[in-house]
Amino acid sequence: MQQELKLRIVSGLILAVIVLAATWYGGFAFRILAAVIGLLIYYEWSTITGVARDWVANAVGWIGQAAIAFLVLVGNFEFAAGMLAGVTAVGIALIILHGTSRWLPVGLFYAGATGLALAAIRSDDRPGLYAMLFVFAVVWATDILAYFVGRALGGPKLAPSISPGKTWSGAIGGAVSAVVAGVVLIHFLLPGTEIIAAVAALV
Repeated sequence: MQQELKLRIVSGLILAVIVLAATWYGGFAFRILAAVIGLLIYYEWSTITGVARDWVANAVGWIGQAAIAFLVLVGNFEFAAGMLAGVTAVGIALIILHGTSRWLPVGLFYAGATGLALAAIRSDDRPGLYAMLFVFAVVWATDILAYFVGRALGGPKLAPSISPGKTWSGAIGGAVSAVVAGVVLIHFLLPGTEIIAAVAALV
């Protein structure tokens, strides 16, 4: 367990530095990050749901995600949104014509929309920077505290068939920490909007 924890900490710190640097610079640097995040989300989604075992669905999924990632990379958000709608429609058509898993179009939209939304929100302005810092603070606080609270308290499993290690105690601890992290950050960046930040973080 100690070795796993050390690996998590070291890899987490390295990734945090990369992510924060790209977020600070914005522009092309952040679009690279957003495109990679979208692709990684689709990889994990297709693996967990079993879509990757269907070669037709897998090929369509990766071609679609690669096209969206490229458009995000070059900053053509409008075309990327159109491509997102198109590949999602193709995924739905494959369910009807090929008997593909219903998780394909959901994953296509989820992963593609995530990368696109991150890049579009960050853009190059200060509100985009604040929004991304808020997102990362909430996500990281949730992930870190959920791990430690879950390890410390244990208890009933949250979704054992998907992720055997996650517990309800960890999920609750992560949610509480998300609200705290979001509110603290926004208190310094945009004082007076803490209540909105708390609601957004919890959601």
